[in-house]
Amino acid sequence: MDAQTLTHDTWLDARKTGVTGTDISAIMGANPWRGPLAIYMDKLGLSPPQEESERMRWGHTLQPAIAAEYAKRAGVTVKCIPADAPVLVRSPKYPFMLASPDAFVLDKERGLEIKTVGAAASKLLTPDGEPEWGASGTDEVPLYYLL
Repeated sequence: MDAQTLTHDTWLDARKTGVTGTDISAIMGANPWRGPLAIYMDKLGLSPPQEESERMRWGHTLQPAIAAEYAKRAGVTVKCIPADAPVLVRSPKYPFMLASPDAFVLDKERGLEIKTVGAAASKLLTPDGEPEWGASGTDEVPLYYLL
């Protein structure tokens, strides 16, 4: 795994050189907030920079606490990646595939993606009327997060 720590601006530029996990759900048409055209525009540098929303700020603020609790429950060692020093991992086999993990699980040599959602999001339904989120403690997440 080849991980590179970057400044926020160089990280944003480097993300334009491949496809990230965040891009996949939009490319596949499963993201409720962005579509394939938005990703295309981002990669070409034609989109304005995304301002950090309050939700994003809270997500970054809560990541270390969530990572610490995960480490305790899973019995592993976790190293958080600071929001102001993001990491970009490029697949050696498929160089267009990029990842920016929120933390690393050192015992398992893998990245950890951390998501926070409000209580209202946990009650959202799919177009078929099914809950988007599974019961607490399960790995049942909405498709746009899974992708």
